[in-house]
Amino acid sequence: MRVDRIKFNTELLRRDMTQKQVCELSGLSRPTVNAVANGRSCSKTTAEKIAAALQIDLSEITE
Repeated sequence: MRVDRIKFNTELLRRDMTQKQVCELSGLSRPTVNAVANGRSCSKTTAEKIAAALQIDLSEITE
């Protein structure tokens, strides 16, 4: 699954959040969140955790 990096980074800016905060809220590692932010693919579970940390629906950040 691929999280759209532009949508992801836009949500971070909208919510005034850092990747570190997403890591803390999602329980994911910093390299994982950084990879997703740079457009690398990830598992559905990872994408769901990121969406939950951002308090948005998964469809709002996926391609």
